[in-house]
Amino acid sequence: MPLGLIYGINPDFRSNLIGAREALVSSNPEKARHVSISLRSLLESILLNTATNDRVIKWLQKHERNSSKRKIYFRGKKLNRLSRLRYLTLSNQHNTRSGNSENLIFEYTSLIRRLNKLVHTTKSAADFQELNSLMHRSEHMFFFLIRASRFAGSPNPNLN
Repeated sequence: MPLGLIYGINPDFRSNLIGAREALVSSNPEKARHVSISLRSLLESILLNTATNDRVIKWLQKHERNSSKRKIYFRGKKLNRLSRLRYLTLSNQHNTRSGNSENLIFEYTSLIRRLNKLVHTTKSAADFQELNSLMHRSEHMFFFLIRASRFAGSPNPNLN
């Protein structure tokens, strides 16, 4: 995946990705946690930067007119991951037609769930193969989020 895509959103994201890659090949006994923290942080940051509050709220007002239905998109008064992921996937015409949006939302949430487990475990529960797989899955998700934000009309000029 071209790293320029990630750096284009925010040059500071570079350190998270490099940190994850370096931790992956290190002999540090905490490497699973370090890789997981870096990838999770990057996934969350890219999601927040590609599906901004104003864009998601505007989309919800247009597409979810039933206010009781809208409640699933909030955690308290804040937009949740589901709202941001739905905005990105359903704003993208290709995903709407092919029915991939729910699969992509599932992939994102399962990836975050696994990374969270590794962050909060005291014993390394992942070997190199699993961490490498999580790295590849995350990189594909980074690319998807960035690509979907282009279709959704991202307000970030570095994404268009």
